[in-house]
Amino acid sequence: MSKSIFETYADEDFSPGPPDPPDGTEFDVEHVVSILKAAAAGIDLESQLSYALSSIEYHSYRSNRRALEVDERLAILNALERAYRTAWRRLAPEYPRAQIVAGMRGAAAMVDYWHTKRPIVAYDVLYDAKALARCFRNDLHNACLRQEMANRERGRGAAFEEPRPIFPAEPPAIVFLNAA
Repeated sequence: MSKSIFETYADEDFSPGPPDPPDGTEFDVEHVVSILKAAAAGIDLESQLSYALSSIEYHSYRSNRRALEVDERLAILNALERAYRTAWRRLAPEYPRAQIVAGMRGAAAMVDYWHTKRPIVAYDVLYDAKALARCFRNDLHNACLRQEMANRERGRGAAFEEPRPIFPAEPPAIVFLNAA
């Protein structure tokens, strides 16, 4: 029986998201704001910002969510703006700035949805905003994974080795039969 190459990895290694709240308690606004403040301070920027975007998505789309109060909405949006400014300055220069803008606008739209409990725009526009934020979050997570690989490479003292290929370099020729 063959083993999967992913057998030793937990699903969260590939699909980041907020962990289950401890002791059945909910994550609250202060928690989301604190994650965004850490990102704004440049502390593990990619990881913290990815986690914050995941938390915002989680809270804004839960069916049993409570609506944000005005001051809570403003606290999150202010922290989001500070994190945005840090991301603009500190993410790799080759990373498209339009992606940062689109992702953060998407996150802001999700915060507004969390606040109102109903969309202030058409649902398809809201889902587009969610998708833009998710694309940015995925990019941030990919940057985290690349950093983890670089850290492991340094720990090994050797260059990164590609895993043994599972698939051949060239796909085999396939003969298609005509049923004529």
